[in-house]
Amino acid sequence: EIVTGVEEELDGIKVYPNPSAGEFYVKGEFDQLHVTTVTGLPIVFTLHGGEADHKINLQNASSGLYILRIQKGERIHSTKIIVK
Repeated sequence: EIVTGVEEELDGIKVYPNPSAGEFYVKGEFDQLHVTTVTGLPIVFTLHGGEADHKINLQNASSGLYILRIQKGERIHSTKIIVK
């Protein structure tokens, strides 16, 4: 995939706390979530919550940097998350 610019932030979506021990919260509505390593390998996670507040638990994730990809409609936002 070729990067041609800076991706726009998705309106109304917040990811917190960052860094964390492996539990992150996503506030806002979205269609899909994906978590990968910085090299693109998928990470297993569980997702709990309602329509606007979600809890992501990265199961057995080692400390380090991960990429959280959030899709809402045709737009995709990627953000770095850190597991302590």
